[in-house]
Amino acid sequence: MACQTCGSLGVAHVTRSAGYIASVITAETQSSSSCGSSKCPWKIEVESGQTINVTLLDFALQQRAASASSSSSGVGYVSAENCFRYAVIKESPSHRSFPVCGGHGRTQSVYSSVTNVIEIHVVSPEVFSQKGQFLIYYEGKACGSVLDINCTDN
Repeated sequence: MACQTCGSLGVAHVTRSAGYIASVITAETQSSSSCGSSKCPWKIEVESGQTINVTLLDFALQQRAASASSSSSGVGYVSAENCFRYAVIKESPSHRSFPVCGGHGRTQSVYSSVTNVIEIHVVSPEVFSQKGQFLIYYEGKACGSVLDINCTDN
C-alpha cells in the first residue's frame, strides 16, 4: 500500500475490500509520515454493511523464540502473560481497543470488527528491526448469515 495521505488527513485511509499492511512500511516511513504509527494510523474502511476480519502473518516467530530461549530470564515471547505487541486495533464508536500480539503461530486470526471501519496502530519498537517483521491481512466480510454474530447495522 502506498502511504501518501498521512500529512493531510492524519490517517492513512484505505478503502479496498482486502489487502495487506506490512510492518516494513511503518519502518520505512518512520522519519517522514510515520504511516501506520500512532501519529498516522491505518484507517481501514470497507463497504457499509460489512465487517472486517484481521489476520496476522508473523515472520519473526522463530527469531524471537530463539532469542527468548537464550535469554537469562527464561521468559519467552510466546507465553500468554507476555504479549509481544505488534499493533493495536481501535474501533469506534464503541471505542474498542485490541492488541495484536505476535509469537502465537505463523498465521493467526486476531480480530473481527463489528463495524466497517477500524484503525490499526503499529506500536512495536521491534518493527524497526528484523525481530518484528509481520504482515496484517484484512478482508471485508459481507453480513447476512445467521451465524454472523458480529454483524450489526452501521
